[in-house]
Amino acid sequence: MANFLFSTHSNEELAGEILRNQSRGRGTRLKKGKCIISHYKDGEILVHIDEKVKGKKVYVLGSTFPPAENMLELIILINALKANGAGKIIALIPYFGYGKQDRIKYSGDAMSAKLMVRIIEDAGASEIVALDLHSQQVAEYFRVPITELQARAILAEAIKKLKLKNLVVLAPDLGADERSKKFADELGIKNLANVEKHRPKVDEAKITKFTGEVKNKNVVIVDDLSQTGGTLIAVAKFLKAKGAKDIYVALTHLVATGPVVANLRQEKNIKKIFTTNSIVRASDFKKDKKFVVLSVAELFGKSIN
Repeated sequence: MANFLFSTHSNEELAGEILRNQSRGRGTRLKKGKCIISHYKDGEILVHIDEKVKGKKVYVLGSTFPPAENMLELIILINALKANGAGKIIALIPYFGYGKQDRIKYSGDAMSAKLMVRIIEDAGASEIVALDLHSQQVAEYFRVPITELQARAILAEAIKKLKLKNLVVLAPDLGADERSKKFADELGIKNLANVEKHRPKVDEAKITKFTGEVKNKNVVIVDDLSQTGGTLIAVAKFLKAKGAKDIYVALTHLVATGPVVANLRQEKNIKKIFTTNSIVRASDFKKDKKFVVLSVAELFGKSIN
């Protein structure tokens, strides 16, 4: 008997790809779960489950970008499945929003990452499968079992195909240092560099320290996400001033919206940006030569059992 895969509006494309893959024998047998997600005139979200799920294991796929609307869809859908008697509810979260709010930086700050974790659990999620959370701290907030998938191998394989010589892997801040080291291991290289930055404002980055050698070398900047593109643009400009050759970016979640995407597209110091389909994009984005979108469907498919 097939298990159901339900999806919010956030990334129906990825859910569809997972279903197509399993129909070709790549993973546990799944069936698209029928549900209706609509809105009342005042904007309230209404979810109706159109399947018999009592006692069954079900999967729910939902990214949380933009966070507010899609996070609500995810938790209401999970809770509706729980109310209809689902035996086990596994949440597949390609992009977990609010991850950057994983700690209190200044007195008076909210710790929203922990709150969102609690809400997802209280809604009825029995287990979580998430892709490249912003920090280990976010994973530790979960009390239910969690599996964190890594897009590192997928992104590294795309970089390998470029057959770049004299390649350096760079961490754009201290938080990405361990991530960049693992990425370099995946590529089989030892050339590392990193920068430290200061944020005078929430969406502004200034480089305060640099370690490494990039002159006459190709550089790949590795991070989990970019929201404003500010760090990527600032670091790329800095690296060019240091004599770097071609600069590439490899990140799991390109959270950036329209104007930011336009800025990245026009940024001459960055040759190409590799990202994943953890966040759905318009069709014209996928045709853009500046961006390469890699699928994580098989990665999620392998986690389903």
